Amino acid sequence: MELDLLYALTNRSGKQTWYDVMLETRRHTAMAEELGYDRIWLGEHHFDVDGSDASPNPIMLATDLAARTERLRFGMAAVSLTLWHPLRVAEDLALLDHFSDGRLDVAFGRGILPIEVMNLNPAASRWNGSDNSQEIFEENLAIVRKIWTEDQFSWVGKRHIFPEPGTKFIHSPGAPMPDGWVGEDGNLVAFGMTPKPFQQPTPPQFAVTESMGGFVGAAQKNLRPITWYPTGGVLRNLFENYRAEVGETTGVTPPLGEGCGVLRLCCVAETDEEARRIAEPGIVEFFEFLCKVRGIGVWLDADEDPNDPRYREMDPWEFLMERDHLMIGSPDSVIERMSWMTESHGIQHWLLQMGFPGVGAADVDRSLELFAREVMPEVRKLDSSAVKVGCPRIRRERTTVPEYLNPWNLPYPRYGMTPGVATEDFVFAGGMALDLETVRRKPEADSIAAETKIALEEIQGLLEAAGCTLRDVVKTTCYLSDDSYRKEFWEAYTEVFAPGPFPARTTFVVGIAGDCRVEIDVIARRPKH
Repeated sequence: MELDLLYALTNRSGKQTWYDVMLETRRHTAMAEELGYDRIWLGEHHFDVDGSDASPNPIMLATDLAARTERLRFGMAAVSLTLWHPLRVAEDLALLDHFSDGRLDVAFGRGILPIEVMNLNPAASRWNGSDNSQEIFEENLAIVRKIWTEDQFSWVGKRHIFPEPGTKFIHSPGAPMPDGWVGEDGNLVAFGMTPKPFQQPTPPQFAVTESMGGFVGAAQKNLRPITWYPTGGVLRNLFENYRAEVGETTGVTPPLGEGCGVLRLCCVAETDEEARRIAEPGIVEFFEFLCKVRGIGVWLDADEDPNDPRYREMDPWEFLMERDHLMIGSPDSVIERMSWMTESHGIQHWLLQMGFPGVGAADVDRSLELFAREVMPEVRKLDSSAVKVGCPRIRRERTTVPEYLNPWNLPYPRYGMTPGVATEDFVFAGGMALDLETVRRKPEADSIAAETKIALEEIQGLLEAAGCTLRDVVKTTCYLSDDSYRKEFWEAYTEVFAPGPFPARTTFVVGIAGDCRVEIDVIARRPKH
């Protein structure tokens, strides 16, 4: 299990100097090494004026941080490869690999913000309908990988030719002539770089992507994908296709999730309530920003329609929590969420962003420490054997606050009651064939068997509202107004729960509201998948 940090140089208030932000970055990096995190990933973002991530050159920044650490690895997530000259970035990354004693991991991307791409390399536009961005990325990646591994490098592509035709090689008389560099006419026909990467043949390479094409392409190019927004069935589908393509390409099919990294926003506090207080303002702001830039569909699962107005009406915090975008809460809550995603998707590589805009440095300190002390040891124990293949999740909101269930919006509160209550692990529900307007037994409950089935149907509806079924019921308490109804009740009850296994049951003979003759209470285990 790899537990990494994605670190952004945030300054949302604008009150800090960049130098102060850098000093915080150095301090948090030292903490990450001391606390046992595996990597820090640094992004590349240019012209940042909104305080999201003022990190225009992650290679230079990582060089500074590597000199202050001994064990921690540094990941570039991602080098915007379309914005660099491929030979220069290959050299810079190789130097960083040496400066860090081989503690470098590199993720490549295409750049995502128009202000960056259009002002550094407008030919790499992703918004004009052309394939230029992808073509530039593919060619630059091939060049970087080739010059890293070949002593006699040459390239002829759509945008680059190396060596430049007609280039003369001015050779130092005291040095041996490089083999294969110079042609018969004295012109350069190949060359190599010095130094090559410290890690041989190359540093581990990753791709930052959210698309099916990106995942499949990563598998074909022997890159490890890192993704942020996909969740649920969308994420599962990406993982399964990556896995299949790796098997097709290499002949060896890995376990689900192997090689794939997942980024999530993270904040750990003593309680769920405290974590929410710290993180919610920044989370809501980020959610609204992404909805404007990319649309709400980026957050949704495969079976959810981005045009459905109810999603826009939901509270952003609950919306994101329900879809497993946030690893935020008390240590126990974060352990539960990360364990679930290991079980459902086979995740063995996490990138956790704790310092997102709106969260102060002191809160990041506490989050780093709490996660390392209480969450990290438990998550480290998880491995791919926990994966439940083909086990879809029933989406539900997980919270320590009880959910009061009344899916039909009937006037139960008028009588001081709620038909069902769901907690983190259990659902408590009751049912009877009572017409709440007349406070009399429903006409269709003309027999004990019919009345029993109506009560159980009502319970079933409450359970479904909480993501459960009657099969999750572990205990029933049944009430009859007369002992003579027991046989007919038992036969109808058994028919509904058949073929079993049957829940534990207790039956009492008592008075029941109105002229009802049957009432049933249940306790159901609330499944996590």
